Order: sequence, then C-alpha cells, then structure tokens
Amino acid sequence: MQKLKEKAAFRNPDEFYFKMINSRTVGGIHRPKPEDNKYTEDELLLLKNKDMGYILQSAQSEKRLLNWNGEKSIKC
Repeated sequence: MQKLKEKAAFRNPDEFYFKMINSRTVGGIHRPKPEDNKYTEDELLLLKNKDMGYILQSAQSEKRLLNWNGEKSIKC
C-alpha cells in the first residue's frame, strides 16, 4: 500500500494517455470501449479476396520453384 501511495504522490498531473479516453471501468474492472467496425461488408469481402489471391499466388510460385528445381536436378 505504501508503494501505491508513493507512486500516486510522484504522478505527473499533466500525464495523459489516449487509452484514458478509449476505455472505462465497469464494476471496478477496466474495459475498453467497444469499437465500431472500421470497414463496410464490401470492403471486408474485398480484403478477404485479396488475401486469398495472395495465398494462391504464393502457393503457385512455390510450386513452380519446386518443379524448376526438380527438372534441373534430373537433367544434371
């Protein structure tokens, strides 16, 4: 308890954190405020499609690399 009192005494009164605005306490428990969804459903669908495209492209390039290395080792 003594450490908490010392910490409170040395606290900067001008101290500010954005989390102070973006959170609240409910029944003594610290809870962040619920955030609204940043993206619309169309934007989320577009992001998911881009992610799938990236994964498919990565898999395809990896497959090509494996095929190229396999052909090279067979010829030599």
